[in-house]
Amino acid sequence: MELNILKYSDVIAFKGKKSISGLFTIIVLLKILTCSFNTFAQNRNLKFEHLTTKEGLSQSTITCILQDSKGFMWFGTQDGLNKYDGYNFTIFQHDPDNPASIMGSFVFEITEDSKGNLWIGTERGLNLFDRANNGFVHYQHDVNDANSLGGNEVRTVFEDSRRNLWVGTIGGGLNLLERDKEKFIHYQHDESDPNSLSSNDVYSVFEDNRKNLWIGSMHGDLDLFDRENEVFHHYYYKNKKLSNNEIWNITGDRDSNLWICSYRSGLYKLSFTDNGESEFTHYIHDDNDVNSISGNAIFTVFEDSKGRLWVGTENEGLNIFDEENDKFINYRSDPFNDKSLNNNSIWSIYEDNTGNLWIGTHAGGINMIPRYGGNFNHYKHNPGDINSLSHNSVTCFYEDSRHNFWIGTDGGGLNLFNRESETFVHYDRQNSNLSSDAVLSVFEDSSGNLWIGTWGGGLNLFDREHRNFIQYTKENSGLASNTIFSIYEDKRDVLWVGTFFGGISYFDRNRNTFISYTPENSNLSDGDIRVITEDSYGNLWVGGALGLNMFTPESKMFSIYAHDESDNKSLSAGYVLSILEASDSILWIGTAEGLNKFDRESQSFIQYH
Repeated sequence: MELNILKYSDVIAFKGKKSISGLFTIIVLLKILTCSFNTFAQNRNLKFEHLTTKEGLSQSTITCILQDSKGFMWFGTQDGLNKYDGYNFTIFQHDPDNPASIMGSFVFEITEDSKGNLWIGTERGLNLFDRANNGFVHYQHDVNDANSLGGNEVRTVFEDSRRNLWVGTIGGGLNLLERDKEKFIHYQHDESDPNSLSSNDVYSVFEDNRKNLWIGSMHGDLDLFDRENEVFHHYYYKNKKLSNNEIWNITGDRDSNLWICSYRSGLYKLSFTDNGESEFTHYIHDDNDVNSISGNAIFTVFEDSKGRLWVGTENEGLNIFDEENDKFINYRSDPFNDKSLNNNSIWSIYEDNTGNLWIGTHAGGINMIPRYGGNFNHYKHNPGDINSLSHNSVTCFYEDSRHNFWIGTDGGGLNLFNRESETFVHYDRQNSNLSSDAVLSVFEDSSGNLWIGTWGGGLNLFDREHRNFIQYTKENSGLASNTIFSIYEDKRDVLWVGTFFGGISYFDRNRNTFISYTPENSNLSDGDIRVITEDSYGNLWVGGALGLNMFTPESKMFSIYAHDESDNKSLSAGYVLSILEASDSILWIGTAEGLNKFDRESQSFIQYH
């Protein structure tokens, strides 16, 4: 199962003619289209959501964060491992009476490997999560076993590009797990060997995009591991170790720079020239410079998907690095603002697959910045402004291949949004030959033709060159109905149109007419078609008022999946309003009364309410 963690939902319902989605949807989508890196990075009013022990978190210090391949969020704390599904926390803590419980409740690290296995480092060893049984397999140091883990306090777990699993421990050095043999190879400090690991207290491991493996220690050492010769090269800043304290974190950015977090010695950037030479840049706090980094005790650094570098400090808040101007923007807790950070010690930062930024604090739990900062521009109809949105009842959105953003309204016709001026161009019955001011659907086909479905006015083809519309109706071209809820083009370039109480029609391009399937001339479940999509197998899925239909092009027949009150494995009741095939080919169906997962093998549904 693949999950996206969502904080809010917006339910759209259609009843009769009126198709209501509310202004909130246009606010969200247009904000997404108009946001940019610079406005986000320089916005001093970021708003933070908070998840604490009040919401079910096991403990308020968040040491590490991960979203797994199934979409679940995982949070390590000083008292337990937390799994979050967007609504509830599941807590895993050490239980001395349960041998399958996690070994240790102080969680330092969570890593998912290339096979989807979750590895958890704690103060009492390394744990492999057994998803099937909600238990753990343990790896611990055994003084009688030279092949066991080198030490029990596991600070970091890292899988490199060769799928090697590296485990950094306190006192036991760096460990490489040979998975097939279930044994560890140890790399440890040897005072008699200058090419050995600098310290047996390993805090961080990272592989850069040149496939170099870097190791940071508890005592400020930075080592580069030469895999071919199995020796360690030691890096110094001004002929000294980077710090006398911990190297908490190492990460890389998209420009191939290496960022090193030191405790009490600031932030280091290690850059490399084309000929292999390296250069350090040192960022430290300056009381006389408001644009300097806010503190010198750096716990974590993270580059997000937009290239922004976020830096977490001890007691000095969160920083965003403005690389263009070589300055830091600082965010701190404000006791008078409940949307600010709730704690100034930032231990961990992570971005999920939807762009939300999760921030783990020392005693404030989780702080989350929703995608694009949770800031919204509002667009609505202003009777005194001809360039405002034409109507406040927004029915649909569409961005075409030319990056034009179209908005359909119920009563104001069609709008084209100008991103630069943030104004709207209107197409309606007064200033054009659009057949209806109630626009229900917009779609661009593979030839670049823009189609507009309306209430009562049929289908309109937009002539981009002459800025007018060619009308297709039930009367002039054989459409099943003049009210068009959905438009879709399949992989064979066939254009399909779902109508209101008429069925489904497809366009015969050679004859410039439509051919229709209705409940009267086929086994289609009903004529009220709200959604159409095609799956990876070439089947056309059609959602109606009375169920889900699968159309097989070869047989030209529909298979019907309807709600059955006596069968809890049938489709949930109500209109079928949405159909989505996920990347794993699983089909998800949204009806007026719930979400459904389709099991192709058993031809049944799992319902989620």
